[in-house]
Amino acid sequence: MRRLKLLAVPSAVGLGLPYGCTPAWWQLWKALSESGVDVIVTPYRGQPVDSLWWRTYPNPCANEGAVFAAARKTMGHLGFPARPSLDQDRVDGSKYDQVFREFVWRWITPRWERHLTEILERERDIDAVIMFTPPSTHFRGIPTMLRERFDVPVIYYDGDIPMSLPEYGGMDTGFDPANGGDPAEYDLVLSNSEGGLPRLLELGARRAEALFWGADPELFKPIPVEKKYDVFFYGIGDTFRQEWIEKLVGEPSRRLPDVDFALGGRSPNLVGNARPIGPVPLNVFARVISASRLCLNITRGPHGTVYASSTCRPFELAASGAAIVSGPHNGIERWFEPGQELRLVSGTNDAIEAYEELLADPGTALAMGQRARERVLDEHTYRHRARQLLELLDLTTPDGFKPGHEPESADATARSATITAASEALGQPLLLKSRAYYVASRIYQRARIRHAQRRSLVLPTSGIRVLGYHRITSANDVLATSPREFRRQMEWMLEAGFSPIRLADAIDLLKGPVERLFFCVTFDDGYHDLLDHGVRILRDLEIPGTVFVPTLMIDRQMPFYWYEHPPRALSWDELRDLVSDGTVDVQSHGRTHYPLPSLSDSDAEVEIFTSKSEIEQQLGYPLTSFCYPAGRYGPREAALVQQAGYRAAITTNPGINSGGESCDALSRTMVYWRDTLADFSAKARGALDETTRLQQFVRFHRL
Repeated sequence: MRRLKLLAVPSAVGLGLPYGCTPAWWQLWKALSESGVDVIVTPYRGQPVDSLWWRTYPNPCANEGAVFAAARKTMGHLGFPARPSLDQDRVDGSKYDQVFREFVWRWITPRWERHLTEILERERDIDAVIMFTPPSTHFRGIPTMLRERFDVPVIYYDGDIPMSLPEYGGMDTGFDPANGGDPAEYDLVLSNSEGGLPRLLELGARRAEALFWGADPELFKPIPVEKKYDVFFYGIGDTFRQEWIEKLVGEPSRRLPDVDFALGGRSPNLVGNARPIGPVPLNVFARVISASRLCLNITRGPHGTVYASSTCRPFELAASGAAIVSGPHNGIERWFEPGQELRLVSGTNDAIEAYEELLADPGTALAMGQRARERVLDEHTYRHRARQLLELLDLTTPDGFKPGHEPESADATARSATITAASEALGQPLLLKSRAYYVASRIYQRARIRHAQRRSLVLPTSGIRVLGYHRITSANDVLATSPREFRRQMEWMLEAGFSPIRLADAIDLLKGPVERLFFCVTFDDGYHDLLDHGVRILRDLEIPGTVFVPTLMIDRQMPFYWYEHPPRALSWDELRDLVSDGTVDVQSHGRTHYPLPSLSDSDAEVEIFTSKSEIEQQLGYPLTSFCYPAGRYGPREAALVQQAGYRAAITTNPGINSGGESCDALSRTMVYWRDTLADFSAKARGALDETTRLQQFVRFHRL
């Protein structure tokens, strides 16, 4: 099976603009290449750049582009505005802008149309064409032509939102209706901003998704160098952030004369008593970050106010292990936890307090930087972004898996000595032997969810929805849900009106019709990361949980054999502590986790009966529930469960439990890796509750 092949049309490939979009494109293309994708790059501006990670085609209008840029620059020097100002009533640009657009549409656009046609004819098997923030209006009509002629999806990645939106000036990259930009031409519009997605849909995008910036942890990493600066800020100019540069650098540098403030890049030369250190080349940026005791994140106003509008800087600083002090950034908690992984300040006095505290306590600053890097390694590398991109495009690598789920490189998964044992496991390749099943299942579920979302999904008014999880960890594992997503999902259930209830209590309610809306939280297999992450979240939100354990794995007589490198299981002592705390109760998942229908009558009886007595002896209370391993069961298994004295048995069959029926096959809504909050909420509303013929077929053949 061939490799995936993506054609990238970026605004530029040369690194002439320091730390703008272009270095981010490099890191993303590198991650795609390392994930098994053949990346082909043909730049809109400037010349192509060869690399180890992508192939190139030339820029068909390199000379014209140079003349065009020079002409715009000259017109700017003559006093013509380069783009409409923010206070203009109309955003149709100046007369010379209109003349330039006509030149582009008559000369540049046709040449690019021929150029891309020739590439697709030569390559023949391009899986997707992605525009990486070139001027959208200059490609007017081309996406439609490519889709119709080559049946290839065309995607636009706008990395400048919200600045590229019409109300913020539009720039020459965004979709401004007045200059011919039309997002409806693209199959998908990607955005660096989650808060900007509704506006893209208003402008006509068929589909809009967020793909945040990140960092390559091999390029941005802690470097053991001597500290040279106390507080370091790097910025490309001060446009839209003059006020906060003054609040976080200017005034503090005057009031703290003994603190060394350093400014890098094209920031103003004179900001309080801070000293400019000039340009910081990309290849030494991580070294300068490491040489700084504290690093500042000062976001431009529009990015700071529109929710979850990502910029490169916080990810680069965090990946480098910096102790970050950040000005206001609406939605920064989407990526980092304020107070733990960075310090969020609200003004000058708050900033001065943070500087004094962290500079006086280097250990606290170091620990905060380590936690920030761990967060990047767990969630925000460009490997994660590449994986998400391919999932959004529903593309699969030659081995049948989604790219990026292979083990990270040793450098990329390096962990500091302060991480817990469970976190150390994240760096190991936890590849499920049956992974293809879960990948295929997720693709199928996502298609059903999208289909259901086209209809009006109404929240049920009564019933008990049992949620099923496996691992609560940021590990790269198809059975994992990250702690952040788990918390968001639990909060959503509470806000949606579901009342939490323990499974044992739910069984009592299910004797008759259930009149209210409840939910139970269950965990299969007994992974140790439930203790590390999941239980704390349940305690915080006052939600009870139930964990189903296979006893031989808790006894350490068997590993989780469906993994190539099994993660750690909970111990009996740890389970006793959990039970005594009252948040979680323990129920049976058999002894070996072998699917019961594949066993003999005597072996199936041992799995169901003996596991019950083993858990009861260890924990000292009678069990109420049995969870069918792998969700596989038949009439024999249901009968054995009743004979063993269980009051209920749990399946993986989707649905909500209304009560008044037998409890020997309770429905459960399973939550898996990469379920977004939208996916989860659709499941909770019932998007997957109806069993399809395909599921019936699969279930029949698994018995």
